Amino acid sequence: MHIEAETLAHLEEDEFLAGEERFSRFLEGELDEDLVIVDDIFEKSVVDILADYPCDFDSLSSPTASIRAPGYIFADHDAGVVLLAPTGDIAGVYLGPDLAISDEHRDRGLGAELVLERVLREGGSPVWELSRPCYTRAGRRAHASAWRLLRDPPFIDQKIRSLKVAYTGAGFVEAPAAA
Repeated sequence: MHIEAETLAHLEEDEFLAGEERFSRFLEGELDEDLVIVDDIFEKSVVDILADYPCDFDSLSSPTASIRAPGYIFADHDAGVVLLAPTGDIAGVYLGPDLAISDEHRDRGLGAELVLERVLREGGSPVWELSRPCYTRAGRRAHASAWRLLRDPPFIDQKIRSLKVAYTGAGFVEAPAAA
């Protein structure tokens, strides 16, 4: 567990999207290319991503409840974070640098929360490790929304408490019902 919410919250949005090192090089004029690439050519479905990163449900660990969508669960996977629907099916994944939410689970804020889960669990975004950070339009929106969530103290405090419980093995913490 690598929660660095306070440090991450101080990043500018473009810095959060590109990574601190790349953003610094961009500000110093050392890049002769765009800070990030946004193109839907990079889009993959949950099924496509799972073909690259198979999911063994028995190996998922450190579950936390979604704050935004009751009944949804985030869990660690060897290659990132998996989002489980209330039915137990996989609703979304952020594995390797690939992010996807199945169509029937979209428009609930789960993409942003999935990004935030991954970033808090690992201390940064896997996209920062790419030679050129690449996003689909939806992926860029989800990352920008996650960046905004870092500035929502009640949300981030609840998310951090939930992750700390998940990683200490103190038991599963159910998110409170939406008001």
